Amino acid sequence: MAVTNFGQETIGGSDYAANWCRLMGGNSPNIDDMILQSVSIYVSTQHAKQVRVAVYQGGTTTIPTNATLLEDLGQTSGSGTNQWLLLLSATNPTIVKSIPTWIAIKGNTSGGNFLARATTTYPTSDFYSAHGRTDVGAMGADETAAFSATVPSGGVSADFWYSFYLTYSFEPPIKDWSNYQQHGTASNSPTYTYSPLKMRGHK
Repeated sequence: MAVTNFGQETIGGSDYAANWCRLMGGNSPNIDDMILQSVSIYVSTQHAKQVRVAVYQGGTTTIPTNATLLEDLGQTSGSGTNQWLLLLSATNPTIVKSIPTWIAIKGNTSGGNFLARATTTYPTSDFYSAHGRTDVGAMGADETAAFSATVPSGGVSADFWYSFYLTYSFEPPIKDWSNYQQHGTASNSPTYTYSPLKMRGHK
C-alpha cells in the first residue's frame, strides 16, 4: 500500500483568522481506488478555538456548487500552535479519481482565536492555479454544526491558497509478477495470490 498527499503542503506566509467557511479545490489524481486517510491543516500562532474540516467531491473546476460530501471529519482539537493539525478519517471513503475535490474548513472564531496560514500567490500545489479559495457563506461558519450533504450555491473565489492537504492510500500497480501464483486460465478469469515462499527460494 502506498500513501501520499493531495493539496498544499507549503506553509503560507500570512495569517488569516478563521471566521468563515473556505474551500480549496483541485482535480483528484488519476489513480484508481484511492482511500481517504486524513486531512491536515496548518495553524499559526493562535489556536484558542477550533475549526471543522470536511472533504467534498464534484462541482466544477471553478466552483464547488453541488459537490457531494465525502466525509465530515469533525473538529480540530488541542491548543498547539505553529504546527500541522491532523484529523483522521473515521469512515475511509473512496476518493473518485480525476474530478474536482475540495477540502472545506469552517470556524466562527472571531478575534483571531484560530489563525490559518495562506499565500496570495500560487505556490506549487495540487490546488487550482487559476483561482484560490472559495468562500461559501451559505454553509455557515459554526464549527459545532455538521457540514451539509452538498455545497450550496453562492461561492466566491479569491487568490488565497491555504495550507490544507488530505492524505490518501492506494495499491500501486504490480510491476513484478515473479512472486505471484496464477490460479485458473485466461478463459475463466484467472486470479493471483502472493507467494512469499518464492522469495526465499522455495518451489
